Amino acid sequence: MRAFVGVVRFDPFPDVERDKHELIRRTHADKRVFATEESDHAVFMQMGEPAGSEQGAWRAPGTLFAGRAFLHNADDLSRQLDLPPGMGDAAIAGSALQARGDAGLAMLLGNFALARWDERRRELTLARDYGSGDSLFFYRGKNFVVFASHLPELLAHPDVPRQLDDVVLASFLAGNRQQKRRTVFQGIERVPTRSVVTITADKTAHRTYWSPEFRTVPLYARDQDYIERARELLDRAVARVLKDSPRFAVMASGGLDSSAVVSTLARQGHSTVPCYTFIPAEGGNAFVRENEYPSERPKTELLARTYPALQFRYIRTQDLRQFERSDERYFDGWPIPMFAASVAQLFVPLYDAMAADGVKVVLMGTAGNLGLTWDGFNLLPELARQGHIVTLLREAKATASLSGTPILRVLVHELLYPSLPVWAGQTILRLLGHRPYLDRSDVAMDSSIPLRPELISELDLPRVFQEDGAIRPASLRRRTRQDRAERMFGFAYLMHEARALVEGRYGIEVRDPMADRDLLEFSLNVPERLYRRDGLTRRFARAVLADRVPAEILGEKRLGAQATNWFSAMSVRRHELAAEVERMEASLTACRMFDVPRLKRLLDDWPKDAAEAERLRPAYIHSLAEAVHVFRFMRWVNRGNA
Repeated sequence: MRAFVGVVRFDPFPDVERDKHELIRRTHADKRVFATEESDHAVFMQMGEPAGSEQGAWRAPGTLFAGRAFLHNADDLSRQLDLPPGMGDAAIAGSALQARGDAGLAMLLGNFALARWDERRRELTLARDYGSGDSLFFYRGKNFVVFASHLPELLAHPDVPRQLDDVVLASFLAGNRQQKRRTVFQGIERVPTRSVVTITADKTAHRTYWSPEFRTVPLYARDQDYIERARELLDRAVARVLKDSPRFAVMASGGLDSSAVVSTLARQGHSTVPCYTFIPAEGGNAFVRENEYPSERPKTELLARTYPALQFRYIRTQDLRQFERSDERYFDGWPIPMFAASVAQLFVPLYDAMAADGVKVVLMGTAGNLGLTWDGFNLLPELARQGHIVTLLREAKATASLSGTPILRVLVHELLYPSLPVWAGQTILRLLGHRPYLDRSDVAMDSSIPLRPELISELDLPRVFQEDGAIRPASLRRRTRQDRAERMFGFAYLMHEARALVEGRYGIEVRDPMADRDLLEFSLNVPERLYRRDGLTRRFARAVLADRVPAEILGEKRLGAQATNWFSAMSVRRHELAAEVERMEASLTACRMFDVPRLKRLLDDWPKDAAEAERLRPAYIHSLAEAVHVFRFMRWVNRGNA
């Protein structure tokens, strides 16, 4: 794993040798390859084998640089910046930053995290990509800054405290996934996507170096031109993520995004495309909703018949307890709680299998949901803004017909609520008997939130939600291209940190061709009417992929069922959950955070079967299991005392 860490001191006479010794001590303990460089006030350490030459004309006198990068357009950048041949991607990224500042960062396509120290100006610059995969953290203390590309490296430094931020942790448990800067540790910040952070002795400043372009004039006159351009960009995006020819595999399913990736790989001439797919355990107490199909196997077998290069390996989710029982191992690899941890266990056997097979890069298609395979749920508000009322009503009627929902309900939820001020929508929902607010009474009735109700006002969580733009419920969000772009590029930190966990724990790098910036920006400028028509969602993706994906997959309107046996797995470890809740009850810290009596009632009133459990899913998946996961995290941070 290629990573970096550094310390900057603003004191008149800093002890840089002490900082250097501390960084080397930890790296020696882990037996990793490293290189250091230092100035009068800073020391930088780069860990891992360098990818190409990291030296070159880009390095200005009196500066230190560290970075990690996987750039899609490295060759183009080398030509534009007139760089010597053989430079690694991180050095190219540093050259762009040195030569052109923010404009140079905006030129970088791909993953990157960079740090530069200017000794003369006494200024630290931290920058990271637009949301395609890397992470970068820093802690600012009195007259010093410690930064790292991976959070464990930051927490390992003796001057960085490991004190939890109760406000952020409680906000996370209440459903706020939009904390772009703050982490669960007091004083430790993440560098947001598309951002530069400059730190001097006097201030810390954040700015955005790039934003997507929203075109007001259509790109093309014909729908077919949009389809052809999307195919070109998809082909290029898939080729870009494998430019270094790694030993790769695909985390595959029978959905549109995954099918797009594997079919494109096969069409590009890869003789073998290893695919890893999880399928439900045989038997067991499983539950599948009406709008879901139970297994990915039939669709992936269809893909394999279409493209013989695709070689699927099926992993059954026989037992999800392993990951639950090794939370400490998880936190050692990535010290931040995981959202919906019990559902995320599904992927652990896949990564175990890939690591055992020597896979170095795994491809996914997660970013497609907001990009190429966007569902078109902004259509009705867009038609209203354009004044196309007849078309709007026709689409609402078609949507109602396909979904079996009354047309009035479609208009209210897709058009009325998103057009209202948030407070007005929340008021209407409250009058209708729903719980849209985040206050003591609502939390007391919300089975998905494990917090003690009084904590909401004690920590002023409604204010935190408002500051973070965490709208409750999400159906009240504005349905605009700008909002979609903000979610696309702005709130992806949980995905990045999950990828960092995979890299740190398994040595596998996660890449997503659907997160290609050119492809995402293009998708924002595809007319909304192409994404959804006659009530059918994801219509644009179905048209784009018609040249490569079997018709049976393109025509599928159901979703692939996930975690169908979550209740069986949780039932097996019911006694473990009960033991953890008993520990909570004995902990003053936990009793202040969690609604322990409610958690105990969930254990006492255990569902009799999977169907009953599915109706109570929020209470068990997002309350009980997540509370136990976070409580274990709190104990891990405090070395067993919580």
